[in-house]
Amino acid sequence: MEKELATGIYSDISNADYHAMPGYVSNSYLSRLNKCPAAAKVPQEDTSTFIFGRAVHCFILEGEAAFLKEFCVAPALNKRTNEGKAQLAEFQKANQGKSIITVDELVKITEMREAVYQHPFVNMILAEGLSEQTVIW
Repeated sequence: MEKELATGIYSDISNADYHAMPGYVSNSYLSRLNKCPAAAKVPQEDTSTFIFGRAVHCFILEGEAAFLKEFCVAPALNKRTNEGKAQLAEFQKANQGKSIITVDELVKITEMREAVYQHPFVNMILAEGLSEQTVIW
């Protein structure tokens, strides 16, 4: 995000743009800050666990369309062979800028979404409310 936004509530800021904003504060940042203020400033490695967590968050709170803009599902490949490594490299190149999850992870994410939406109160809130609002002041 190149320009600073005016005070307000925004519903169309992508995760990448949000984290690129100067002075943004996220829950994970606040958790690190609570443990050690100096450590809060150290960028976090994008591990498979973080990617999975972001994918769950995105799929449940933002929906499938937003999910598909940010994530892709890797085909089943044998990464121990030269052919499999080459196919993976081609897939990664074709999906630059997206986080990659596995088919098994997508199945888990889908099951988690179904479980969340089966709860009547949560279903009502997510159906009627606005999720992922960015508040700037």
